Amino acid sequence: MIKYLELYKQYLLVEKGLSINSVNSYIIDIKDFFKYDEEGKDSFGYLKYLNDKGIKVSSLNRKITSIKQYFVFLYENKYVDYVLFDNVDHPKKEKKLPVYLTYGEVDRLIRSIRDDEYLMRAIVEVLYGCGLRVSEIINMKLKDVHNEEKVIECKGKGNKQRFVPINDIALASIKKYLLEVRDKLKYKASDSLLFLTNKGKRVTRQYVFCLVNELSKRANINKKISPHTLRHSFATHLLENGANLRAVQVMLGHESIATTEIYTHMNVSNIIENYDKYFVEEDINV
Repeated sequence: MIKYLELYKQYLLVEKGLSINSVNSYIIDIKDFFKYDEEGKDSFGYLKYLNDKGIKVSSLNRKITSIKQYFVFLYENKYVDYVLFDNVDHPKKEKKLPVYLTYGEVDRLIRSIRDDEYLMRAIVEVLYGCGLRVSEIINMKLKDVHNEEKVIECKGKGNKQRFVPINDIALASIKKYLLEVRDKLKYKASDSLLFLTNKGKRVTRQYVFCLVNELSKRANINKKISPHTLRHSFATHLLENGANLRAVQVMLGHESIATTEIYTHMNVSNIIENYDKYFVEEDINV
């Protein structure tokens, strides 16, 4: 059954439009299973094997999904007459609230950017101001920024296209970066990509992670943050200010609104502040 793996890989890339990184992760999971069981039938034995290894619930769920979907592909193409893991429930994992920055921490982070760090400012303003993923930042093209409409066009997971509003501050940061850095580059690794380093090289995921880590240190933020923390902060702040959950879902590019609902938490101090301001004062005036 593993002989159909190359066909499945092409199916995921071409028909499903998944990224090469996602596809490679699925293929690794499938290969690991067939190393354990060449016949591809001992699902419960494999689960016990993984459990004994102490694998995380999130990793276990991903492996189950990877293998099951491969067998769905085999079944639909009549290569097998059963779907492995079809009757296996996914282990439930504890939902953790995402780490996000307060308004004050975001302000400190942005204020820590020096005046001549045009690329850094543009990336951070877009990360926070639009709630984009790192992959969407590093793959963004010049033509994806629509100045007149004040929207950014981006492709998210599964190559799905969406339009996200962009504020004037982020737009101004991009324009400044283009004028002061990109337009002056003698060497450009790409004519189409928006973000290039001061040496004209393509901006990488690692570059953006290091950038955010550096700013976090400068701003004395006592949280372990990443570029995705700015995306969490974007969503949290929108919902705290009364944004529609469905609208936030669309902006984030979430396929399911259940994914977006994790951001409906509120800062406890904010709740107490509102209680003291509106409930207690009203009670006194009765």
